Amino acid sequence: ANDIVSISVLKGNAAIAIYGESAKEGAMVITTKANAATLYVIDGRVVTKTAFTNLVPNDIKIINVIQGEEALKLYGEQGKSGAIQVITKERR
Repeated sequence: ANDIVSISVLKGNAAIAIYGESAKEGAMVITTKANAATLYVIDGRVVTKTAFTNLVPNDIKIINVIQGEEALKLYGEQGKSGAIQVITKERR
């Protein structure tokens, strides 16, 4: 149930150097174990990885990584591989 290895937030020139102009607002790098089925939750709604990837880092107020029993308790079987929970500055 601990499939999330790490989360890094890159800003400024560090983000642009790796990801180009598309990262001028910053970039989040999430490393998971192979074949991990991480659950993505934005403002209380389960979303696709694509929706999560399209978030603008400056819109994020809080980001939490939830693993193990806590993820199962909050999200049931969907959370068995862990969850990334995001609260935006202006809840969507």
